[in-house]
Amino acid sequence: MKRILLILLSLFFITNAFSQYPGIQWQKCLGGSADETGYCIRQTSDSGYIVCGSAISNNGDVTGNHGNSDIWVIKLNINGSINWQKTYGGSSSDVGFSIQQTYEGGYILVGYTVSNDGDVTSNHGGSDIWIIKLNASGGITWQKTYGGTGYDAGYSISQTTDSGYIVAGNTKSTDGDVTGFHGGLDDIWILKINKNGTLLWQKCLGGSDDDYTYNNQVVQQTKEGGYIVAGCTRSGDGNVTGYHGGAGPDAWVIKLNDTGGISWEKTYGGTSYDEANSILQLSDSSYIIGGGSASTDGDVTGYHGGGSYDMWVLKITSSGGLTWQKCLGGSGDDMAYSTQQTTDGGYIFCGYTSSADGDVSNLNGGYDMWVVKLNATGSLLTQTALGGDSDDFAYSVRQTFDNGYVLTGYTKSHNGDVSGKHGGTDGSEDMWVVKLNKNLKVEPLLSNTNNIKVYPNVTHNNVVVELSENNKDANLSLIDILGNPIQIKVEYRGLQRIIYLNDIPSGMYILQVANDKEVQIFKIIYQP
Repeated sequence: MKRILLILLSLFFITNAFSQYPGIQWQKCLGGSADETGYCIRQTSDSGYIVCGSAISNNGDVTGNHGNSDIWVIKLNINGSINWQKTYGGSSSDVGFSIQQTYEGGYILVGYTVSNDGDVTSNHGGSDIWIIKLNASGGITWQKTYGGTGYDAGYSISQTTDSGYIVAGNTKSTDGDVTGFHGGLDDIWILKINKNGTLLWQKCLGGSDDDYTYNNQVVQQTKEGGYIVAGCTRSGDGNVTGYHGGAGPDAWVIKLNDTGGISWEKTYGGTSYDEANSILQLSDSSYIIGGGSASTDGDVTGYHGGGSYDMWVLKITSSGGLTWQKCLGGSGDDMAYSTQQTTDGGYIFCGYTSSADGDVSNLNGGYDMWVVKLNATGSLLTQTALGGDSDDFAYSVRQTFDNGYVLTGYTKSHNGDVSGKHGGTDGSEDMWVVKLNKNLKVEPLLSNTNNIKVYPNVTHNNVVVELSENNKDANLSLIDILGNPIQIKVEYRGLQRIIYLNDIPSGMYILQVANDKEVQIFKIIYQP
């Protein structure tokens, strides 16, 4: 394992030394000899997991492939073993991007189909949005295609309070189910359907250039009614205002009312490439957005350089005002695809990284899955790169009932954190599902380059932290041996920090001292 994450002091009472903490509870490579990818994972009411994506194989874990790529749905138990798996599609290309367990039982999923046979009973031409309602064992209850003679694809679906569904995708069509196309390459296409799949209304969003959305978490019904949508735009007209111009798209967020009318819309970014790949309404009705940015101006500050994307995280108000933004990554390519607010009020993000510097401390090689944990104000608490020496991507993350995390994406690796890969060394992909335990914490760099001093290690009262001038703004945090954060009182005395431990139980703790380059960890034993 590639972990250098030191949280627990396993075997301390025998060896009095830190142990590596891998963070991975289990991982599964799912697939056959060809390419399989996971795009969305959700925990189910039985504590297992439902995953959707695509499968080209017809061997290994995959049975029933109809030809080309099929939508692939896998039901896993709590330990990651397969309960059942199903392929859906026809003789052409079919891919599933988003799945959700429904109120009444079973599952709803969305993707696209180019087929007109097999499980697909109609196709308008090109590719259609394909929505499938499944029963609890994966049987098709109903399925519907939506679109026109152009190319249409669905990426995100969410059940609404009326037991219907809101869907986000893209369209190039000007006929069939599609009206109001603005021109250019794509419009964002929003569909509201009832519980039986009947189309209630649809909206094309965009301008005369390219407007699109991508990934499994870009539309949601909001608490106050209506819907929030995230995507990207290159347009400066039509429904779009405030485009920053330049080489690439802006991140674009649209608030719709309950009939699809625009309540407000906002663009975010600079003059380079900026994307919004996920959006989530928070408990205070504000929103958190995950994506990527290569800009150094406009709304973007803190870009790490290198000419590629940084993972870009934005917190906006209920009316779209920018509260804060963070660029995360290094000199390579870094991106966020999925996010969730965690039970501690912070946020978990997943995506990919090819950086081996900056905020990334443990790249294996190629691209790695990248998991990032922020606190409620956007400060980096945790990051870990997962994978091997080839390419590994994450498209979906969820906090689990045990306060751990589960991710899915794909892996091309045969080493590092990856075991059980089905394909050979020809670069084929397996769907990869990774379960992380709840104690995932900061991945430290082990050198003490900033000459931080912490004493005494065994104390009955307080602890002194001596900082140097170049790390005087370091953040201090204390966790217990189970990884739980402990509230502390800190007194500032020049470059000294006095940590008072009077109100905590006796025991062993880990003090984390973090600046913008590294995290250092110190063992504290409190004996009042």
